[in-house]
Amino acid sequence: MDVSGTTCRRASSSAHLVAAAAAVLMAMLLLLLAAAPAEASTFIAFGGPGCTGSEQRFSACGVCHNITRHGGYRFDYTGQRAAIFSSSQCLSEPGVLPSESTSNCFPFIGDAVVIRCE
Repeated sequence: MDVSGTTCRRASSSAHLVAAAAAVLMAMLLLLLAAAPAEASTFIAFGGPGCTGSEQRFSACGVCHNITRHGGYRFDYTGQRAAIFSSSQCLSEPGVLPSESTSNCFPFIGDAVVIRCE
C-alpha cells in the first residue's frame, strides 16, 4: 500500500490552512489599525490662567474633543493642523490654528477642537 501521496496531500492541506489563517489574521490586524484613531499634533487646554492648573490633552485625529478648561492652551504642531470650534459638537465655523507650535496663556473661547489628519 502506497501512502506517500496521502502524506503529501495532508502536508499540502496543512500548509494551505496555515497560510489562510495567517492571511485572515493579517486582514484583522489591518482593520484594527485602520479603526484606531491616529495620534498627531497635540492640543493642551489648561484650567488656570498662565497655562497652569489641570490639563486636557487631545491628539486623536478626526475626533471632536470637548474643551472644558479655558485658562489657556498650547498647540504642539507635528504636521497636523487643528481647528477650534465655538460649539461643543464641532458644528460652528472653525478657527484654524497655524501650522506651527503655538500657545496662548490667557483665557480663550472655544468649546471643541479637532486635530485634522488628512
